[in-house]
Amino acid sequence: MASTVSHQMDANQLIHTDSASDDQSISESAEDDDDSSREGRKGRIKKSSRRIMTCCRRDSTAATTDEPRQNLSTTGNQCEYDVDREISELPDIESWEYRPLFLKIGKLKSEKSLPICSPIEFETEMFKGKFMIRIKNAPNTEQGYFEGRRRTKQIVIQGQFKERVSCGKVWMGDTYDKPLNVSSLVHLAVPIFKRLVPGVIMDLFSEKPRVVMLMGGEARTISVDKPGHEPDITGELPERNTERIGIFDSIKHRKKMLRNPAIAAKYEYDNEHIYTFHFYDDIIDIYNYSINLPIGKIPLLHFLNHQPMTFAVVSDDREFFSFRVFHEQLLKQEASEESERQSSMESDQ
Repeated sequence: MASTVSHQMDANQLIHTDSASDDQSISESAEDDDDSSREGRKGRIKKSSRRIMTCCRRDSTAATTDEPRQNLSTTGNQCEYDVDREISELPDIESWEYRPLFLKIGKLKSEKSLPICSPIEFETEMFKGKFMIRIKNAPNTEQGYFEGRRRTKQIVIQGQFKERVSCGKVWMGDTYDKPLNVSSLVHLAVPIFKRLVPGVIMDLFSEKPRVVMLMGGEARTISVDKPGHEPDITGELPERNTERIGIFDSIKHRKKMLRNPAIAAKYEYDNEHIYTFHFYDDIIDIYNYSINLPIGKIPLLHFLNHQPMTFAVVSDDREFFSFRVFHEQLLKQEASEESERQSSMESDQ
């Protein structure tokens, strides 16, 4: 039985989601890709990964000598960013059912993690439905979905929009509340990923970074059904009834059309049917808090500047909903920094 959450979102907040496309996933390309295009993509990704890893190693070396971006405020116990306050308000990690992971909706304070690998019912001003995230190796969860697969996570979003909305205005991706720890070298990676993921918006260097993609073009499969006829989100999720959005020759064709904002603007999601969006990838390893690349892993704690992973659906000016996954590394880092501050204050006295 699905857990139920009701949450009123701030329409001006732009929060994050994370889902890799077929172009990013090395081992699990789209079903309709041919072998030659798959092999070509693997080669491009491997070459790109070497360049990205080089950048990340340089960043990590620089981080040991350069002043890192500010994490928590040093004035009293107040946090400069809302996300830091959220981390400080989390319950003791010993009580986490899915330790090292803790899932909650948006920025709401929560004393208990929402279910991982099980459906969660929720409702906001813009959307009513269910959310499920499966995370590989998450403790106390059913892991059968991952057997025989290299996937590290699955996200399923199912529900009804509360008003008609253009397919060119519904984005899914990662957004952050504070700057990331990236150097100018990462500029090299931006055009690489833009080639691999057409239509992606990558804004990594602003005060509130974001990486977002149009939801209709990013979903592995979409099902559009009359209420009461929608699929069980814990089971198989084939593509079906997308003619209720538009006429597409195949999944690959639908992705190509709905990844392009100008083309996607010609289609819309109505407020009559139930939409099921299915995402998965083998790039982001939430359990180990890292990014998997062909030649190595990138730790996320420093790169994300001590922030949780936020999975959100947003439009140009408002948020439909968001879910955040916190890793215990965030709390351990906060405790370590607090201890250092206390020691520094005592030595100054």
